Amino acid sequence: MDAALLISIIFWCILSLLALIASPKRSFPSLVAIGVVFYLTVKTKSPEALWPIIASFLLWLMVAILSIRRRLIGITRKDVENAGTLYSLPYLALSSVLLVSTPEIGVLALLAWLPLWYLLKRTCIAHKVACLSALYLPSLLLAVLYRTPLALTYAVPTLWLQLEIEDIVKMGTMDIKHHRYEGG
Repeated sequence: MDAALLISIIFWCILSLLALIASPKRSFPSLVAIGVVFYLTVKTKSPEALWPIIASFLLWLMVAILSIRRRLIGITRKDVENAGTLYSLPYLALSSVLLVSTPEIGVLALLAWLPLWYLLKRTCIAHKVACLSALYLPSLLLAVLYRTPLALTYAVPTLWLQLEIEDIVKMGTMDIKHHRYEGG
């Protein structure tokens, strides 16, 4: 086995364990759902479901890093002010997978992600129906693009992301009321 691959596997295993320790009630169901869909994909020999599984795992890793950071460091004023940008994470994972699977569409998706990131940062300060709809739209896009209902697994780590965003906003609101912030 290549040394870089081994180091990468060890790194991701450590990150997964930290995520499971940091928020087991939220990270474990997401990881189980991804594992079940991976098992179904292998059993049915469905190659079109492989890309949504990779996207789901990427989103799971992004949310795991966010959760670990929030638990270790706490939240800052910037975290609260930029909570709307977190609504764009599902689009980033989708764009990353599209970049590898179909590079022409992936480049366009990454270029479209930048204005979307800025738009969501400005408009999704409070939880709105439009913001929640925008959060779950990539799950449907994956199912349509790769023509498999197994892609709807992407909604499970997206739900974990939604709960993390709600926690950040709630903690930020409590801290604003008490005039304190952890960090800068």
